[in-house]
Amino acid sequence: MLQIFRALLITSFLLVIGNQTLYSQSRLQIPTSEENVTYALLPILGFTSDLGFIGGARTQRFDYGDDPSLQFNNVTQLDLSASTKGSFNLLLDHTRMKSFGTDIRSRYLVDGLIFENTPYFGIGNNTEFSSSAFEDDLNFFEFRRFLFQHVGRKHILPLGDDGFLDAMTNIRISTTDPRSNGEETVFANDMPFGAEGGWVNRLGFGLVADTRENEFDPRDGILAEALVSFSGDLTASDFTFTKFLLEFRQYRQLIGDITIAQRVEFHHVTGSAPFWERPTLGSFQSLRGFVEGRFIGDTSIQQNLELRTWVFSFFDDEIRVGAQTFWDTGRVYSGLDSDKIFKNWNHTVGVGGVFSVFTPDFIVRGDIGVSNEIIRVYGGLGYAF
Repeated sequence: MLQIFRALLITSFLLVIGNQTLYSQSRLQIPTSEENVTYALLPILGFTSDLGFIGGARTQRFDYGDDPSLQFNNVTQLDLSASTKGSFNLLLDHTRMKSFGTDIRSRYLVDGLIFENTPYFGIGNNTEFSSSAFEDDLNFFEFRRFLFQHVGRKHILPLGDDGFLDAMTNIRISTTDPRSNGEETVFANDMPFGAEGGWVNRLGFGLVADTRENEFDPRDGILAEALVSFSGDLTASDFTFTKFLLEFRQYRQLIGDITIAQRVEFHHVTGSAPFWERPTLGSFQSLRGFVEGRFIGDTSIQQNLELRTWVFSFFDDEIRVGAQTFWDTGRVYSGLDSDKIFKNWNHTVGVGGVFSVFTPDFIVRGDIGVSNEIIRVYGGLGYAF
């Protein structure tokens, strides 16, 4: 019966996507000319420390519409990539500012991922890192996941000249299949809770305050988000838990084109959450310079500080080149760690570069992060935050 309910849940979600597209095309009266549509195609041939050499393609379609009150009408991103470290990723990300003929903003995400070498070091902030064990592949397991997600936002109150306070809903349907890479690995010896895999379907509610003048390249304003989400029998999940998220970002332009960007983020989970749903630190967006997923706990706190600037441009700003430097710090908390909030924080520093092509909203980023354990190289679309 539970499997039938899950199938109906996914089918209903897909019908919502299809119906929303048809409905918005027939009812949403926003005229769009081809002059206001921009395509950006980026062949992928690069390297990151966590994925190895990567090949594939990324494309984005920006429909700016003809409504001057909107930064854009809709944006679609398609990402297909594979790497030498055994990863395969298919991502479809679509955001539209108006849905069902209303001012409800919708974001749809479909993501399929296979990663044969996902790092795992155990639970807690003080887990051991051994260069020899890492190089001998003892810190890896295979991770497979497929998910659908819908995030809806509706304006409640205006903030400042162009900002809003939004109510938010988050529906996330996912199935995950972790697999051991051998009896000698840390994963096989630990077998953390959730190692057998399963379904996690979350329903969340929250608030978003956004006063940024630009979502893709913010130079001024704030973004604050509070979200609580639930997983359990009522959502046809195999695990019962609650997640809390508090995030605050601030952007301020300093001298010339130099911008200081700051983010503070708090994650907490209660209940019986599988290890892959617990707060983690270490990625291209958090603690850049540590291995992906380096720290796992019940709670995480992190702060990111970054200085950004555009250095020069070509062809009337059709191509722009910029740079950034950053400092990331944070830690996780679990039953195995000290609960003193300012003790045993982890730190990383680094530098990076960005460039934009065709449209100023299509930004490609590369970072080099350094920690006390290792050096990591990253690449991706958009700023880290």
